Amino acid sequence: MSNTLSISREKIDNLNLDISLASSNVQLVKKVPVTDVNDVFCCLLLSNTAKKLYNSALYLFKEQYRKNQTILTYETLDKLMKNEQLYPKYARIYQDLPAKVSQQILKLFAQNIKSFFGSKQSKKLTDEQKKKVNLPKYYSKNGLIPVYYTNQAFSKRDFNNEKIIHLSGTDLKIKLDLDSFPESTHFSQINQVRIVPYTKNDKDKTLSDLLEEYYSGSSNKATPLFTIEIVYTVPVSEKRSNNKSLQLLYRTSIIHKINKKTNKIATIETEELVEARYTCEFLQSVAGIDQNLDHLAVGVVSPDGTTAFNYDIKYLKSVNQYWNKKKAKLQADISYQKQLLKELKEDDKLDFYQTVLTEYSVSRLISGVEILLKKLKNKLKRITTKRNHKIDNYTHQLSRKLINHLSELGVQNIIYGKNVNFKKEINLGRVTNQNFVNIPFNQIIERLRYKACLAGINFMTVEESYTSKTSFLDEEKLHSYKRNRPKKKYTFLGNRFARSLFRSKEGHVIHADINASFNIIRKVTGDIIYNFVDKGFIKGSSPKRWKISIQ
Repeated sequence: MSNTLSISREKIDNLNLDISLASSNVQLVKKVPVTDVNDVFCCLLLSNTAKKLYNSALYLFKEQYRKNQTILTYETLDKLMKNEQLYPKYARIYQDLPAKVSQQILKLFAQNIKSFFGSKQSKKLTDEQKKKVNLPKYYSKNGLIPVYYTNQAFSKRDFNNEKIIHLSGTDLKIKLDLDSFPESTHFSQINQVRIVPYTKNDKDKTLSDLLEEYYSGSSNKATPLFTIEIVYTVPVSEKRSNNKSLQLLYRTSIIHKINKKTNKIATIETEELVEARYTCEFLQSVAGIDQNLDHLAVGVVSPDGTTAFNYDIKYLKSVNQYWNKKKAKLQADISYQKQLLKELKEDDKLDFYQTVLTEYSVSRLISGVEILLKKLKNKLKRITTKRNHKIDNYTHQLSRKLINHLSELGVQNIIYGKNVNFKKEINLGRVTNQNFVNIPFNQIIERLRYKACLAGINFMTVEESYTSKTSFLDEEKLHSYKRNRPKKKYTFLGNRFARSLFRSKEGHVIHADINASFNIIRKVTGDIIYNFVDKGFIKGSSPKRWKISIQ
């Protein structure tokens, strides 16, 4: 048997292979509690100064808006705040902090102002809701707000020499924990350092009172006053294991194009995937995942042997069923109330209602219908938000537990069967279509993708056509669906005689979705996978079913 398996570029194009490599970054946050008395006092001063700067910017904005009806942008506000001749008091506060830190606070303020005017001009809000939207409020006298340091506001030299983040203009030095930050961590990977107050403090207490209370023992030291959050970016490549089982070969092409405006020749250099090679290591540690309405079927070929299991996703279907039922009823009620309100406001209908009711009663009826309509719309928004939160929570838990499970089995490569336009072309009946389409398979894929990358696992998607109909045990030839070509009718050796059962040509009955998951692996690796898979396990066992307990 050959050590490598080569796949031509033509075959890769037919497979519609989407290989997720280490081209993306993952942003993480490391929290460090502040316990030293000097550091806490320094954080108090910084946070209080930042609060004063924010309040000063708000006062200046209100004055300019009241007098001249002008909206100060961030650039204008930054120039005015550091102008010592016009505003010496504001300039001193501005200079008490490093310039980059002061600019971050002003940017935060400008964003709040932008949100305020955006809400005022929003078409989604009613006039009554817009009246409730107010300008940002002043922070209290002894209030504390977060302070933001970019990597331009701390020493690069200290970081490179000693792996210490030394905040500019302060004595605060943060030693990086090598368990969280590898020695290869570059200065540019540290995006931001935030000083965040933990608690809401009493307005009547001064800064010295807070500090004295905290370290005298009267305050709960289990909850520090401040925590320092280090926001850093980790390339996915650094989180991957040194797995060289997946080899990609590229070909560089040079294209010459003529610019029509300047008549100059532009040279463009491009790279295209020529060949993908999978070593024996890849084939011995691979998992195929087949998606359907009830569960994710997973077939695994690992050094420890062949394994198969299901992850139940019926919870997603039940959430969607409940939501669809409630939504349909509310939409019907909203439609009825809208029609009634339209009739009440029409002249020809108004005469009819006034013959039955007084003019005062009609106006009260209109007002009541408007209030009811608003309540129904708000209720529809609430149940939709609740449904989205449930699905979001479940997909996070599902992806985490599945990746952890595959990591324990030693899987280094995941192949996910995906059909790009299956939701548009699905024809399973009105009710089934409604429930199936609302399941966020793309959300599941993306969360599996980035969590697999963090665990050092290669993740790829492949077109999954005919994997459920083709017999894996019989080594039947796999077919691919091509959208732009007329659909062909194929004859298959096996048959799917029940929802979850598949009978091969030789009469062996196996789980249909597990058959599909192994065929998904075969879509990428070819028939060489049969040298590593245990057919006897597939014939003689049913997959274990895993359920996610909602927390």
